[in-house]
Amino acid sequence: MKQMIFLLAILISSGTIAEDNASYKVSMIDVSTKTAINAYAEIAGKKVDIVQGVRGRVTVTTDTELSSEKYLKLIEDKLNEANIGLFPITTNRLVATWIDLSKVVKPAPRSGSYADRLAKRREVLRKRNAANMTEHTEELQAKIKAYQKDLKRSGGPLLPIQLSKEMDAQLVKEGILPPQKNSE
Repeated sequence: MKQMIFLLAILISSGTIAEDNASYKVSMIDVSTKTAINAYAEIAGKKVDIVQGVRGRVTVTTDTELSSEKYLKLIEDKLNEANIGLFPITTNRLVATWIDLSKVVKPAPRSGSYADRLAKRREVLRKRNAANMTEHTEELQAKIKAYQKDLKRSGGPLLPIQLSKEMDAQLVKEGILPPQKNSE
């Protein structure tokens, strides 16, 4: 949709890009800065290189038709508000880059070597897996005990695990097993 608005902006222009008297009425709402820079390059007839990592969102709208110079100035102003500047390299080439690097949100610096970060990541995963295994093991043990009781009730072959006191007591209570004789 946003790309359509950009294309519509170019189509609405009442002159061609090569003409000096072209006028533009545009509505680019919350578009990527790349889209705005491409519109600028198209109108100015120049190539614009975008420095890696330069990105953001801008809104460029006009209620009235503007000359190409005023339209280009409007785009430049909106990009400047987003901390992006267009700087000439040659007569037909510009570069889009950050104006003030202190305002750029930088990712947190990496601490330690790759091996250290990998070891930390593996430790976190090991702890997470250990916690999941504990929960899984307890759940599995409960299922096995319940299955063992069901086997004993149905008279089937028992699993080679020892009955817990609770399981034994319940099976005695149900009359499946005889009570244990105390050897005291």
